[in-house]
Amino acid sequence: MKRAVLVGLVVLVVVAGLAAMPSSQQVSAAENGETVPGRILVKFTPGTSPAQKAAIHRVQGGTPLGSVPGIGVEVVSVPERAEEA
Repeated sequence: MKRAVLVGLVVLVVVAGLAAMPSSQQVSAAENGETVPGRILVKFTPGTSPAQKAAIHRVQGGTPLGSVPGIGVEVVSVPERAEEA
């Protein structure tokens, strides 16, 4: 259980870090209004239980808003400017 929570936290941190990396694609997307401030996409390791996901969101201050079917990611609301961290 602790290992799964740790893996989930690592996934969340990596996704948040990738979202903060500057790239020409991000600049273009932001100029076109295709990004949403305060929201990130999170993909958990297969087999992560709903309880583990909820615990990870709670620790990181995220609130799941929904999912994107077909690619297995969750749309998560994060505290203001946290997606830039």
